[in-house]
Order: sequence, then C-alpha cells, then structure tokens
Amino acid sequence: PPEHWGEMRRHPDREGYVQAAHIEFKQLEKMGYLLRFKARICARGDLQTEPGNDVYAATGAYRTFRVLMAL
Repeated sequence: PPEHWGEMRRHPDREGYVQAAHIEFKQLEKMGYLLRFKARICARGDLQTEPGNDVYAATGAYRTFRVLMAL
C-alpha cells in the first residue's frame, strides 16, 4: 500500500484508494469530528512504518529563554 498521498496518486490501484479516502473523510465530517488533521489511511497498520522525523517544538525552553533574557 502507498504510504503518502503522492505515492497513492501514482499507484496502479489509485482509484480505489482515493475512493476509500473520500468515503472515510465524508463519514468523519458528517459526525463532526474531522476539522483538519494530518492522517494516513493504511489498509494494514502492521505494515505502516514509523516516520521517525516527528516534529517537536521546544516552546517551554524558548519561553524560559525569553524570560531570562528580559531580566
């Protein structure tokens, strides 16, 4: 299965993946749960790889630094 939307667009079975994605998003919108999220649709979760490049924002350290610099 494709891991990203770009890979899915080049996949031979792309029509099925696009249809599944649209159905899933419409169902979520009807329930009111999906506003805007980044997500991946994976047919089998055990085949999904961890990206390893998760984004981390050190906002607490930055705020502490700003407070110390203001003193």
